[in-house]
Amino acid sequence: MVYILYSELRQKTDALTHLLNRSSYESRLAALREHAVIYYFDVDEFKSINDTYGHGEGDSMLSEVGGVIYASFSHVGHCYRIGGDEFCVIAQISDTAAEKYLSEFLRELTARRVKNEHLPHVSVGYACFNPVLGSVEDAIKRADRTMYHYKRKRKSEALTNDDTVKS
Repeated sequence: MVYILYSELRQKTDALTHLLNRSSYESRLAALREHAVIYYFDVDEFKSINDTYGHGEGDSMLSEVGGVIYASFSHVGHCYRIGGDEFCVIAQISDTAAEKYLSEFLRELTARRVKNEHLPHVSVGYACFNPVLGSVEDAIKRADRTMYHYKRKRKSEALTNDDTVKS
């Protein structure tokens, strides 16, 4: 019995980050029938981390980012690694609490970056899912668009700061 439980957990869990994996994410989305907040996360400039410091360091960074996501959201939802440097949280919280949890995540990530200067920035977007008002797919698209908007804004600010430093 213990072996069966262990095998099931291994099939649902990402080996690197110990978060739930893409298959678990897809199953949860298919079963989602109640209000939820869906967060999307993407590690900024992840390829350059692997290229500069090696894949071992890249894996370490993914694991640390996954740990911050888990610490920030596991008590209110399910945390997933859904792709190479992409993560998702499906949280059972109110729309008004969504920003609070996002702020806590960003604060914790910033605090960890002080200790580990190689820890990358993470772009985040979220959308509220209400089964009465729209589909899960629509909420995912909104979360994804918001995340990419955040990513473009961060890049734009970085370029502006670079220009200021060079002046």
